Amino acid sequence: MKFLLPATVAVAALASSVSAQKFCGRDDNKVVGDYTVYNNLWGEDNDRSGGQCTTVDGSSGSEISWQTSFNWAGDSWQVKSYANAALKFDPV
Repeated sequence: MKFLLPATVAVAALASSVSAQKFCGRDDNKVVGDYTVYNNLWGEDNDRSGGQCTTVDGSSGSEISWQTSFNWAGDSWQVKSYANAALKFDPV
């Protein structure tokens, strides 16, 4: 089964300040401004034939967009991977 899941923090179209960056490794991440986008494959041992890649599409100011594609078989009830973004900020 293959899916493409676009994940967008902002709905508006972004003026890209970074070129598209694709990464597929187990603990890969990309820092874009104050954001870090993670490609977390913590459950990949449940299906060694599959994989996941995440692409940071762009950013503008306080907005970022990325997409994730994955192809996993194995038991459908086991989580294999997920992508997420974290915002670095100073609490007031």
